[in-house]
Amino acid sequence: MAVAKEGTWTCNVIPNYPYEKFSISLVLHKSEYHTPSRSIKYAGETVQIRRGPDGKLECPCGEPKHARYNYQKISNMCSLRTGHPPADATKWNDWTEYTYSHRSKRIRTKSITPASSAAASANSDSTNTSTPTSKRRSNEQPSCSRNIRPKLENDNNITSSAGGHGSTNKLNTLQYKLAMLKRESDKLDKELENKKKEEAEIRALESQIEDMEAEINAKRQQIDAYRFGE
Repeated sequence: MAVAKEGTWTCNVIPNYPYEKFSISLVLHKSEYHTPSRSIKYAGETVQIRRGPDGKLECPCGEPKHARYNYQKISNMCSLRTGHPPADATKWNDWTEYTYSHRSKRIRTKSITPASSAAASANSDSTNTSTPTSKRRSNEQPSCSRNIRPKLENDNNITSSAGGHGSTNKLNTLQYKLAMLKRESDKLDKELENKKKEEAEIRALESQIEDMEAEINAKRQQIDAYRFGE
């Protein structure tokens, strides 16, 4: 958390860590409640913060009244955000790193930095393109890292101290795929049943048509017999 500064800010957090849905949002603080402004959903995306005519900073949604910002992490169906700013805002650093705990995992995210710093970081990363991937992964510090506590007794949320929610997520994915397959199977069974009903209705109509044709032929024979009889 930090006091927002005038200029362009860039999100440099890995967008898909540790879950598929990952976003960083700028959130406007207004007295006791939060007013969301706009989200930075991908690494490298920027947001503009300007100073209004009254000298106060304007948030991206156009509110010039309040200048304190906070960013939140949205991950895997749980929305997390840090608390309200401290009373003494002068002690804040500019978009500092922060840590928070949720359930059993502790996640540390890198800060939202000015675009110039992000560009310099991108340039430094581009100079290491010749380094093998395995070596680079072992030497570099990722933008996000997590430390999972050891597995406790009767703890079904954490599958292992190293894997974290990985196995749980795989199980949820398999269960979701199984449910989708069952849903598709039920849909096909229903379509097959409807098709059988339609075929039965068609056969009944064909039988009615045959009966009507036989009746028409009988009437024609009666008419012909009447004509020739005269």
